[in-house]
Amino acid sequence: MVDVFGNIEMDDEGMHASSDHPQFNESTLLTMFDLETGAGGFLRIGNRPNEGHAEATFCWFQSDGSALFSFDRAPIRGNDRFQTAQMAVDLVEPGRTVRAAFRGDAHHLASARDLVVPKRAFTTSPKVDVQLELTLNGVSPLYGWTPFPGLDVGGHYEQHMRAEGLLTVAGGAVPIHALGNRDHSWGPRVWQATHADRTLWCTFGDDFGIATALTWRSPFPDEYEVIGYVWRHGTMIRIVDASIHSQFEDPGRLFHTGFDLRLHLEDGASLAVQGRTLQIAPLRHRRNNQVTHIGWAMAEFACDGRKGLGLSEFMDLGRTA
Repeated sequence: MVDVFGNIEMDDEGMHASSDHPQFNESTLLTMFDLETGAGGFLRIGNRPNEGHAEATFCWFQSDGSALFSFDRAPIRGNDRFQTAQMAVDLVEPGRTVRAAFRGDAHHLASARDLVVPKRAFTTSPKVDVQLELTLNGVSPLYGWTPFPGLDVGGHYEQHMRAEGLLTVAGGAVPIHALGNRDHSWGPRVWQATHADRTLWCTFGDDFGIATALTWRSPFPDEYEVIGYVWRHGTMIRIVDASIHSQFEDPGRLFHTGFDLRLHLEDGASLAVQGRTLQIAPLRHRRNNQVTHIGWAMAEFACDGRKGLGLSEFMDLGRTA
């Protein structure tokens, strides 16, 4: 297996020097889902060293429909590693293995949908002690670019992963055997610079995974950018075009229920992907009186006769706050 695909270097596995952009961000996002148990979630650390904090998010969708959730705007000095008081993501072997942990209190929500009103969700849900220990091993090459095409971002890459570990909630332990994805990006991160975005990740198995994003810079529906890759049969194939039809349950587009995705690949092949939302966390990012709504969902993906669980991220710039 080759270690990298695209123009990134293995040195990009390390941390990067901060630019003087006030919203410089270096982030890692880990997603993992177990098709057999119907559980899984994500961890994200976004260092914002010029603002003096990291955005640390932990979300775990449980098989009973409840969710564990924690968000912390944690103080940091510099940009030397992905670590806060409760969360850490450490590189073990470049291109191969990372370890991740969350240790601390999380809100136990009856449903992640409760986050549509965050204050109410946090004040009415109990806190529980959570210990999550994970080892993630790559099942595909790293793939990405630097600088990132079409965006004011220093670089970005991803990798399909297999995750093994243990989740302990209030003393009760559950083993984790899951498939997922990791991404790593660095450069300015201005959430409100994008009108809309649909980012979809699913690892069906060691031999098959997809990752793509459709991004609208303006409200014109026919003007969007497409990036991504398909990992299949030991080969990474670039996605050159895509289209998506999304379903929502509400006019405010806070809760997407599914999607039909068509991918056109560099080798001339096309893939049809159907998605169905199982659980969703409606998050948001507010800055300068603007709100970006970010729906993070555990979704069931179907493609080429295969089924898997993955993350569907639907981002929409909302009304002025």
